[in-house]
This record gives sequence, structure tokens and C-alpha cells, in this order.
Amino acid sequence: MTAGTVAEQLLLLGDEESSNELAFLDFVNDVYTIGGDPVALASIIDDTGRRSASGLSILDTPDLFATGDLTDLLISGDYTVVVEFSAGNPGFGGHRLFFFEAHNAGFTLFGLVTLEVFFRTATGVDENDAADQRTVEDLDNDYSNGTNRMAFTRTDTHIALSINGNAVLSDDTFSGTITNLDTVRLASANAATSGAFIRKMWIYNPVSDTELPGLSS
Repeated sequence: MTAGTVAEQLLLLGDEESSNELAFLDFVNDVYTIGGDPVALASIIDDTGRRSASGLSILDTPDLFATGDLTDLLISGDYTVVVEFSAGNPGFGGHRLFFFEAHNAGFTLFGLVTLEVFFRTATGVDENDAADQRTVEDLDNDYSNGTNRMAFTRTDTHIALSINGNAVLSDDTFSGTITNLDTVRLASANAATSGAFIRKMWIYNPVSDTELPGLSS
């Protein structure tokens, strides 16, 4: 297949260096790059035991935190993130998966950036600070058992989301700079989970909304 769009070209680059790629995390194959340079898993997360050939397990406890350059990148708040994840039939409703949450040291809602997957019913992105909130939720396109992919852009003026190639949803309710963030929790859930994994993550400089469905396909 000949890659004709920016989205196709980015994903085909995978673990190769790209001028637009900030990081590539392949938890399935245990391959990681930050800024085009290979890094060890132990240098970017604080518990390598959560990684297996299935990916990075999403659990309610214990907490798993990003470290080093990955923390610095995720608290910047200026990127497009693509997350490939897998989850079996949950057998319950109302639980959420959090791919990453960026906080200040007190774990307050100030500058919170959360990528959430609501089991089978919605996929959304939520951002709060002390005064404002902006949210994008795809309530019409349930994700399926097996492998899924979502693409999300966050800048100070814009958030946008596409899951599994679906139409882009966005929110420009307010503009705000993320400040005072220093902690990133990864692969967490609000209740006990089983068989849910982050398989891969790509982090890019922000791309246009038109590219998001290609990245999430």
C-alpha cells in the first residue's frame, strides 16, 4: 500500500525517526524511542513489571507513573497522541480506563489532562482547571473487543478526538496553558480490570483534525 496521507506516513514510520514524531512506545514488542533516540523502558516508567507481550496492563492498583523524558513530554500539553489499546468484554458498566493523567503535585484538578475510555459506551477526553472545563466524548461509536485505536490532539486552544476512524469531535470552549504539572499516572482505571492493555502509543507534534481519523484507523 502506498501511503498518501500524513496520517498514513506517520503510522508507517512506527519506531523510525520522524520529524513530527516526539515519541513511540511499543509495549507489545518492548521498543521505545523519545525524540528519535532509543530508550529503555525502565527510564520512562517506574514499574516495568506491568509490561508483557500483551502490552502495558491497565489496573486500578498499584499506581504506575511515567518518569524522565516521558513525564516531561506528557506534561507539555502540546501534542497529538495515538493510543492503540485492547480490552475484552468487561462484563460490567460504568468503569473507565485512563491512558494517562497529568497532575500537579497535590493531585488536584488544576490542569488535569485525562484520556478516558468508557467501557463499550463512550470514549472521551476531559480537561479541568480551577475555573473551566472542556470535554470531548464520542457517545455514538462503541469500541469493540480486541484492538482499538484513538487519536487525540491537545493544545492550549483546542482539543479533538477520533476513535477507530470515526469523525472528529472537538472543543474550543476556552484557551488555557497547562502549568505546574509534574506527575503523570499511566494505565490506570477507576475499578478492577482484566485483560485491558495499552499496546502502543505514538506522540506527535499537533496535526490537523483532518488527519485524526487516519491515525485512529
